[in-house]
Amino acid sequence: MFKKYLKLLLCVAIVLNCVSVGTVAMAAGTSDEALISFVSGMGIMNGYTDGSYGLDNNVTRGEFSKIVIAASKYKNSVASSITVSPFSDVPFTHWSAPYVRIASVNGFVNGYVDATFRPDAPVLCEEAVTVALKMLGYTNEDFGASWPYGQLGLASNLDLTDGVSASVGQYMSRRDVAKLIYNLMGTRKKGSSSDYISELDCDFTEDVVVISTDGSDVVTSAGKFKTHGNFNESYIGRRGDIVVKGGDTLVTFVPDNENVEKYVVYSKVGGTIVTYKDGVHSQIDITDSATAYYNSSKSTYGSVKSNIAMGDVIYVKKNAAGNVDYISVESSSIKGPYTVRTSQWYTAFGNVGSAAVMRDGVKVGMSDIKTYDVAYFSPDLNMIFAYSKKVTGVYQSAYPNTDNPEKITVSGVEYGLESANALTAVSSSGQFRPGDTVTLLLGRGGAVADVVDANSSDATVIGYLTGTGTKEFTNINGDKYTSNYIRVALVEGTESEYITNKDYQKQVGNVVQVSFKDGVASVTLLSARTGLSGRVSNNAFKIGNTPVSASVKIMDVAKSDEGQVSSWASVFFQRLDGISLTEKNILYYEKNSSGQVTSLILNDVTGDAYKYGVVTQATTNVGEKSISGRYTVDIAGREYTHSLSAVYNGLSSGHPVKVVMNGSSIDSIAALPTISRGVDKLTSTTAVADDKIYTISPDVVVYKKAFDSGYMIVPLSEAIEHPTGSMSVFFDRSPSDGGQVRVIVLR
Repeated sequence: MFKKYLKLLLCVAIVLNCVSVGTVAMAAGTSDEALISFVSGMGIMNGYTDGSYGLDNNVTRGEFSKIVIAASKYKNSVASSITVSPFSDVPFTHWSAPYVRIASVNGFVNGYVDATFRPDAPVLCEEAVTVALKMLGYTNEDFGASWPYGQLGLASNLDLTDGVSASVGQYMSRRDVAKLIYNLMGTRKKGSSSDYISELDCDFTEDVVVISTDGSDVVTSAGKFKTHGNFNESYIGRRGDIVVKGGDTLVTFVPDNENVEKYVVYSKVGGTIVTYKDGVHSQIDITDSATAYYNSSKSTYGSVKSNIAMGDVIYVKKNAAGNVDYISVESSSIKGPYTVRTSQWYTAFGNVGSAAVMRDGVKVGMSDIKTYDVAYFSPDLNMIFAYSKKVTGVYQSAYPNTDNPEKITVSGVEYGLESANALTAVSSSGQFRPGDTVTLLLGRGGAVADVVDANSSDATVIGYLTGTGTKEFTNINGDKYTSNYIRVALVEGTESEYITNKDYQKQVGNVVQVSFKDGVASVTLLSARTGLSGRVSNNAFKIGNTPVSASVKIMDVAKSDEGQVSSWASVFFQRLDGISLTEKNILYYEKNSSGQVTSLILNDVTGDAYKYGVVTQATTNVGEKSISGRYTVDIAGREYTHSLSAVYNGLSSGHPVKVVMNGSSIDSIAALPTISRGVDKLTSTTAVADDKIYTISPDVVVYKKAFDSGYMIVPLSEAIEHPTGSMSVFFDRSPSDGGQVRVIVLR
């Protein structure tokens, strides 16, 4: 009785794991992108040779027969060729003959009363709908005698025709057929609790977010699934419906008609994500409660933001109001670490000639990358990141063991390992053993990216000798021994210890060059270099007329008044803006081949190398022949006691001081001057007194006198709200010389 119908079954591409959730109907406004993804993913409807899908083209009865079989459990039963003609006008040589035969034998389609099939005629709406009902298990008895309205009424009740534009007597377009088949897949079979898609060993899952893919697997908010290796990566971050076959293979993903913006994480400032897109840095305002898909789990932004790292890709979906609806995070695809050893180092990352190059956070050229720098490449950012930080010291131990080390201790400091090269180098099968002096090349996260021989001339260290002594070490055989050592502060902002064969106490407090032979360090004093002086300009990035590298490393030191113990601090170039430097202020500097200053060791220019606190107790001891003083000082909430063979003027209880520390004890102490007439105005950045502006140190300490005559530390905001007439403000040196307010005491 049904002479003219061919079942159009366009299956969705099984791309993600699906769970049957009842009828899934194709909305009228579903995008063509979603339709194409569905039918092509399932392999039921293919595009034309030019890549188009021609969704407005009509579907012939022969084409519809092929679609029906492709959407059925008989899709693997089609012979490549047959020798019997299924209909008089479908000879066995016709391309559609194998499909028409299978569809006819299984009751999906019939021919006309004249024994023809008319394979090249367009399929009518009522014919296609009837085939879909047949595939669900319905028969003529279910339709009633009113052809074709009984069929169309039943199909409408089942939502089979949702989104289909054709009506009775009209031809079905490829778009209509795709919508009909999509609806078919999510419709319950007659007398069953299962959707039709279960016939294909598949399940639907709605509202799934694609998180990431590596080509062979896809991670989604519904789980991780295998693919056939051709998943469309442009779907990452998008939400839609998925079809999964056999519970583990993603066949297709049908995206929602939503816009998702893609960003690459450049850095994090506190909890804020700074992104990079099209050469522009921007900040995305995301509330902690916003939904976040991360590592195949649904969470919140507040829970995952600490795990987001540079190079990660963030997909942001906003709602109609412009607020973030959800984000999806794809882990970084950064390549590396790679140890630079040749001038052609960048070829390790492929063709990266157009990539921007950052060295220690500063934009540079390819030629500015040095031997033993550690480099990474982010394809998403099209950017190379290089890091120059190195640590040379004695390899003391490995955790949990040298067979499979996860961390190593070098000169008393523990470092994690981030690469196979580093692990191999310090393992029991590698080049280095506990007791060796090694140079660690630190990567972008501060872990060890590689390990090289400290005896190499490239590992020569220049720094400021801050201490020396003797201590116990362990050699390669596990035997303990006592040796001399030195402690050197480096302009990179680290302090390292090295084994020596002699006492270098006399060289403490000087710029030195450290070289290595057979794991033992030797020290050479470096004379101060002349020829550099002038006013510092941060805008021009110059000292006088001398240009300064954008990646300059600066260290300021402060020597003890009583001995040779020194303290030091890393300093940014901006900190020196406006200060006039003389040759006496500069202990050492280096220039690159372009004549730019690349490293600078200063002699007590900023005051940042001191610690600052307040005397909480001062005691004078009078002897027969001398007077000595004993002082208790609060530094950042911790008290230290310091005794002197003389009494310091001005060091009474309650007076702020600057100190040089020697380990955990005070080595020298000196009183801070105060703004004698008091301040007129105090803000978070400045103190104004007599028309003179004093900069507030970022590390300013605010003390408040307690009722028990002690002192407690309070936030700067309390000082700002405190009456200026009942506070004392102390600074370290004149503002024109780079001085800053270091201590404020509230009364």
